Amino acid sequence: MSDLRIVRLVSHLDEIGESRRAWAAAVIAADPGDELESLMVLGERLGDLLGRRSVALLDGAPATAYGKSAIVGTALEIEHGAAILHPLLGKPLRRLAGDGGDVMDA
Repeated sequence: MSDLRIVRLVSHLDEIGESRRAWAAAVIAADPGDELESLMVLGERLGDLLGRRSVALLDGAPATAYGKSAIVGTALEIEHGAAILHPLLGKPLRRLAGDGGDVMDA
């Protein structure tokens, strides 16, 4: 893989009444070619990194749900986004949210 790096990290906390929602996102520069395994490994790293940022914003409040998504630029294939999201990104997110079990996308 000639180019795969995190170029920007963003996180935010929304407070609506008593409810708090945290999210984190990363912008990735990638030229993966046909190699998807490096994107999967990056997904696991992002699950941990973005999960930690989001949980930290909740300041001790329990996480009750999480979601994940990818936006892929026109120069890449949809499979590149899927390789980041599956199969490794969800496991560190579940662990950080308090559910270490493997469910659905383990």
